[in-house]
Amino acid sequence: MSKSRIVLIIAVIVLALVAFFVIKAGSDKKNRNYDFSFREFAVEDIENVEKVLLFKRDGERIQLNRKKNVWYVNDKYIASSTAVANLLSAVKNVKIDYVPPDAAVENIMKSLMYNGIKVELYDKSGEAIKKFYVGDSPENSIGTYYLMEGSASPLVLSLPGFKGNLRVRFSYTQDEWRDRIVYNIKPDEIDEVSMKYFFDKDNSFLLKRINYGFTIQPAFEDLKKSNTRVNNDFAKAYLLGFENKGCEYIANNIEGREDILTRLPIVEIGLKLKTGKSKKLDIFMIPNLDNEVDEDKDGINKYLNESVLRYIARDENNDLFLIQYEVFKDIFVSARSFNK
Repeated sequence: MSKSRIVLIIAVIVLALVAFFVIKAGSDKKNRNYDFSFREFAVEDIENVEKVLLFKRDGERIQLNRKKNVWYVNDKYIASSTAVANLLSAVKNVKIDYVPPDAAVENIMKSLMYNGIKVELYDKSGEAIKKFYVGDSPENSIGTYYLMEGSASPLVLSLPGFKGNLRVRFSYTQDEWRDRIVYNIKPDEIDEVSMKYFFDKDNSFLLKRINYGFTIQPAFEDLKKSNTRVNNDFAKAYLLGFENKGCEYIANNIEGREDILTRLPIVEIGLKLKTGKSKKLDIFMIPNLDNEVDEDKDGINKYLNESVLRYIARDENNDLFLIQYEVFKDIFVSARSFNK
């Protein structure tokens, strides 16, 4: 091989290497300058999320914020720990499934515009962490459409181990976000319990704490006062029943609400706490459960028994709860239960 030919081959190799590195450098620069933030939905440091704002297209706005490790809904109610945990799990662990084809982007953007839920996440200093939209599922029902605020590139995301639309974790109403506890009061916090059974006045009672014991008196003023000695051990055990009482769900939008509330309650529960605060709970029969009343029983047992599985309860704030007999039955006792 001639010397000139060798020189030519070396020159070609050198030029090829130069071209390769120039192209690679240009590509690296392009990648460094390209904005991939529209793909970064997951928040690994979930403990840094202090506030979540949710905006629905129907105008409803939900605020969830953490105060001393307790989450609240709209600064008014304690939030359901399960609902919040599900939302935070989706925020932390969500993954990209795929990029939708260009031909589908226009329709996806329209869907997000009309049905999307806007999600805003804020840290402990009040700075925004991320803002994005959560939409519906693709036609195959696998994954969920997400769009980062300011982007025109929707993505399909999913949660490992979860099948379905992640939108449900962001779309609860205020009542659905709320904790389902009706009573969570420690016995030592209670000074008085009034149980008025409107269909059984004789078994109603007013339990009062005095010094180191209790007294029991009629709950209705037109009844004669009692000199009954109270079983203090039973009274202390009875107050434990107000420590953890939850509802099946918050029923403010229950069908037939007005019909229910115009009825006479079967029970009115009144609590006076050592703080001076009072709590009230009226319990009503549900109209379509009237036929479950046990006509073979007398007094409180006629309406308060295992045959009537559920009731509607209304608290002092006019919130309604669907409660179960099985959960509340230990506080539905008669006055004579306290006899020593």
